[in-house]
Amino acid sequence: MLSRARRNVQILVLTLAILPAFACGTVVIPTTLALEDPSIINITIPIGPPEEQLKTSSLVGGVETTITTELGLLELIKVSLGKALPADIAIDDIRIAGTGFDILGLLFTGTLCVEPDPALPGGGTAMINVLLGVAEFDIALNTLIWVTDPSLGGVVGGPLPFGATIDEMVPLSIGDLLDLIGGGSGGLSLTQEISTTLPPDTPVIGPAEVSATLTLSSTDTFPSDPLLDECEAFFASM
Repeated sequence: MLSRARRNVQILVLTLAILPAFACGTVVIPTTLALEDPSIINITIPIGPPEEQLKTSSLVGGVETTITTELGLLELIKVSLGKALPADIAIDDIRIAGTGFDILGLLFTGTLCVEPDPALPGGGTAMINVLLGVAEFDIALNTLIWVTDPSLGGVVGGPLPFGATIDEMVPLSIGDLLDLIGGGSGGLSLTQEISTTLPPDTPVIGPAEVSATLTLSSTDTFPSDPLLDECEAFFASM
């Protein structure tokens, strides 16, 4: 118990000494989150024999975000008392691509291309507790999923809305926070399990079941991949 108390005091002293030197007032932190490999999403389509229903798409890409918080005297006092530092999270861009799959060997999706839903902007909040070395994130990712094969695309008639929520508490030390504020990656890693059923009136695939465990980790450089290039060309042609 004494060791833990001593550690908290050390963190407090370090926080009060260093944070004001990094920022004061509104702090804006652009943060790139990349999908870790492997990131796979499973889709069970209730069409045909059971052995043909499970489809898998491997995902690449990530999410561009901006974390904004206030760091003034009042916030520093609250941090020194063990209060969490609140932050707003804006979703600036979502660039994700997935490998395609077939339906009964007759219809082919082509590469799956994911973009933000302009009608339903995502975003969320974070509560950063420096003394405890943790941060709680609550982020909504609202997307549109496009199939790029023109034949199936014509049948589907447009993108499929798909939303996911990241609700997780993760380690975030004072060093990680300072690294993020200073423009580094900060070692942030968010993992979310997805389990949902698409609406019954979803074109072609009906009430498909979707499941996945995806991890988004902060990085200095947005990932590159031929599938992402293909999606960029697809969106540019629209």
